[in-house]
Amino acid sequence: MPTRSADKPWNEFAPALIGSRLSTEVVDKTQCQKLTAALVKEKKTFKGERSPSSKTRKPVKRSETRAMRYALPGSLSTSFSQIDERQDIPVGGRLAYFARNWLVLEIDKWAASVLAGYKIPFHSKCPPLAQREVNQGSSHPLLLGEIKKMLEKGAIEEIPWSEKVWLSSMFCIPKKDGSVRPIINLKPLNKFVALEHFKMESLTLVKDLVETGDYLVKIDMKEAYFSVPVCPGSRNYLSFCAEGRLYRFKALPFDLSSAPYVYTRLIKPVAGYLRKQGIRLVVYLDDWLFIGKSIDELKTHLSVALKLFHHLGLLANRDKSHLTPTQHLEFLGLEIDTSNLSFLVPPRKAVQIESEASALLDSSKEVLLRRVYDRCEPLPTACCADLRWFTEHFRSQATKPFFVSQPIITVCSDASNEGWGAVSGERRTGGRWSLEERSLHINAKEMLACLLGLQCFAGHLHNETVRVEMDNTSAVWYINKLGGVRSQSLNAVTRKVLLWAEERSLSVVACYRPGSQNTKADRLSREFKDSSEFSLDPIVVKSLFIRWGTPTIDLFASRNNAKCRTYFSILPDPHCQAVDAFKQPWSGIFAYAFPPFNLVGRTIRKALREHARLILVCPRWPTQAWWPLVQRYGRNPLTLPRSPSFCLGQEANLIRV
Repeated sequence: MPTRSADKPWNEFAPALIGSRLSTEVVDKTQCQKLTAALVKEKKTFKGERSPSSKTRKPVKRSETRAMRYALPGSLSTSFSQIDERQDIPVGGRLAYFARNWLVLEIDKWAASVLAGYKIPFHSKCPPLAQREVNQGSSHPLLLGEIKKMLEKGAIEEIPWSEKVWLSSMFCIPKKDGSVRPIINLKPLNKFVALEHFKMESLTLVKDLVETGDYLVKIDMKEAYFSVPVCPGSRNYLSFCAEGRLYRFKALPFDLSSAPYVYTRLIKPVAGYLRKQGIRLVVYLDDWLFIGKSIDELKTHLSVALKLFHHLGLLANRDKSHLTPTQHLEFLGLEIDTSNLSFLVPPRKAVQIESEASALLDSSKEVLLRRVYDRCEPLPTACCADLRWFTEHFRSQATKPFFVSQPIITVCSDASNEGWGAVSGERRTGGRWSLEERSLHINAKEMLACLLGLQCFAGHLHNETVRVEMDNTSAVWYINKLGGVRSQSLNAVTRKVLLWAEERSLSVVACYRPGSQNTKADRLSREFKDSSEFSLDPIVVKSLFIRWGTPTIDLFASRNNAKCRTYFSILPDPHCQAVDAFKQPWSGIFAYAFPPFNLVGRTIRKALREHARLILVCPRWPTQAWWPLVQRYGRNPLTLPRSPSFCLGQEANLIRV
């Protein structure tokens, strides 16, 4: 009997006897567990190296061990086995054929098992499988065409109706390029799938890696998910039918909820291998961005990466990739400009966004939500306001620099159920909530405290960066993410913050500050000087103004009790004209004054000195030192009756005057 070389595939040794697709069938059905065990036990030493025995091996420090682990071979060609691609290696599950080369990357046991065939992780109870009756229903021609393509790629396979399966529906959705994407509806199955928390790289990482004048290229992976094999034990959960035939996925489908985690974790060692060689890159699923200081450097790095991808079985889609070094490249929906380190919304996308926003506003402000409502509903006011912003301001906001300037000030804010507080350097302020504000959720109150703090301490700034610090992670997230959808009330207040900052061309950067380090703002949100919140009932004030005339300014007020459109406040206030009325000129003004009781005498003296006209509200205290001044200079004094509704504090406590 002739012997077979270990390097020669079986289908070349006896193709007539065994068939031309033996390798596929072996990996798919009988060798999954054996391959996993072989990959895990495979020696991680390179060819020609000998591992020292435990007796002669010297102990090494942990840092030295890490450095040894990251040591790399000098040439890719000597590190990886050459895969004979004369055999018909399908797209579906193709990474299994290159599993030996993945060992060079020092992959872990989990990755090795995925290369042998991904097993869907279910919760404690697996979903039930059942035998289905033959379904002779017709399917859309586009879907049939996509099924044929998936069969040719080896991503799916036909199985008999006698199999017990979890059956899902199949349909197509259009893609940007005019083609369609087949979708298997795995929503019911995904409820049983155990998900792992993981982080994906994003454009935020680009800001940390790119330097001025760098060059960029990008690679789009072809059939990224389909290249990951699925073990036979999990395939029946990925079944669908069409035209009386039953199919199941052999490769990772796009719609499985765990697919992004699987692919992200699987390619992480690939990115790590390249980074160890000094290659700057960002990878988001099947999109790879490479960064180089010069064109020659980037071409060298690109060549190394493409060779690595070839050895690992990863297919680069050259039609969708951009392999010519440039300083202006679109990646993950935004254009990156390295000449001035900025992100730019692509012009065609900006035009499309403005056009769609304008069309919605012009369509009688009604939207028909198909399959949800059977009638037209008017757009909410908040939606109309947002759409109007997109039509008027989006183009001017479509470019953002990588980095904002250093914050010129820092504002720390905090909120309680009773009030708010804010601190900036040695300046501090705070106050109670209005009756309407008290009903807000605590997260919205935290955001409102931030807004009030910004208005108090940063209202005079323009074209600057302001740092806000809060001990509420939701508020911090909403500012940095420019809003959110989980809380309408929090998003509404966040919108006010962002619009206020936009009017002044301010960049607001939010940071989390632990509550233990935010004690000053916290104290201000709980402790108040109620004497500054005393206020006459608005109806009483109106009658006084009818009697004596309407003043132009309120000398001692806050945002909650000001009786004039213009007012001075005792503490920094978001809407006051100035802080501390005694530091402002009173010459020739006609003012309303309800000062704290200990400031009545000072108020009268300043008004006399600067010839100001006042409507002065004060208690009837004949024993006070300032009372003779009231008798001497007061004109037509009016004594209010002792009524509970005439004079109220913020807590509705009665003040007798």
